[in-house]
Amino acid sequence: MLRDELPKSPKAGDTVREEICGIANGTQIDPVTVGNQTLNVGPLSIECRKLGRCGDGSEGWTKGVLRLLEEFGPFGLAYLEALFRAADWRASLGPED
Repeated sequence: MLRDELPKSPKAGDTVREEICGIANGTQIDPVTVGNQTLNVGPLSIECRKLGRCGDGSEGWTKGVLRLLEEFGPFGLAYLEALFRAADWRASLGPED
């Protein structure tokens, strides 16, 4: 589940770090190699956690999930998630499988 992890009542002197599931805004990850192609990844953004649209015009997480829920319904969306997870598990077994 994606949600804000900002403390509701920060204590005086605490540094508040905006992050989702341990990912801070601007986190840089290493390039990823898929087959013979290397994909460079820019800094990660956690702006999608906000309601509505992001600063670049793309839809936020909640708006996207609500759109998918309306299009596929709760059982259709659950089925697609299960299918995606099964494919991820299978791909994670190793490239030789």
